[in-house]
Parts: sequence; structure tokens; C-alpha cells
Amino acid sequence: VERGVEQHIALAQKAGARVLIHEDALAWRATDDSVTIKTAHREIHAKTLVICAGPWAAEVLAEIDVPLAVRRKVQASFRPTRNADKAKSLPAFYFDMGWGGFYGFPAIDDFGIKLADHIGGQDIDYTNRTSASACTP
Repeated sequence: VERGVEQHIALAQKAGARVLIHEDALAWRATDDSVTIKTAHREIHAKTLVICAGPWAAEVLAEIDVPLAVRRKVQASFRPTRNADKAKSLPAFYFDMGWGGFYGFPAIDDFGIKLADHIGGQDIDYTNRTSASACTP
């Protein structure tokens, strides 16, 4: 996941995006042709804003009436015990079980094959940003 995020950031920067990491956006407001973002250190004016609020996106987007539910989804990675070299050439996959499904990705790194369910999930309330319990089941 981290390498995917790093690649998205690199591509955004290549396209001209200014990426501010570890600088919390305290408030933002949009007009028809611009957006203003207030951080603890400065006020930024831009044509566009990409909100990358992670699990707090529902809270951030609520004021503009974007309904969003955050759910905890369990994912697992495992290393195959046989034919490990073939695991790298597998395609992404999805199994429809009728009552839900499972998906996965090939072993592209040392973590192995990724497998996750594509059903339900646990609803999470991330409004309390300081609580570590928000991430526990």
C-alpha cells in the first residue's frame, strides 16, 4: 500500500501538485474558481484541492453534504509455501461466493499474496482523532 501511495504522490507532483505532508488543514473554503486552505503555518490559495483525509474524510466532507461511511476491512498477506515464483505472475483476482466475495493481488513484494473480503466491514467512527481505540475492533 505504501509504495502505491508513494507512486500516487510522485505522479501528482509530476503533474504540478504541491504536496504538503504533516501539515494539518485546519479549515478550507471554496468559491466558484478557487479554494483557500488554512493550516497552522499559513493560508494557501489554489485553483483546486484534493482532500486526502483518510478515515477522517467523512468528517471533513460532511459540511458539503458528501455522505461517506468509513468501514474497517480486514486484509491479509501470506507467502505461498509452494510455487512461490509463480505467485508473482498471478493476475489480480476476485471470487464471487454468492453471499459476498474475496479479492486479491499477486505477490509483488516480500509480504506475499494479498487477500481481503469484499463484504460488509465494521463501521468506524473516527471523529475523535486522538483516540487509538478508533482503530481497534
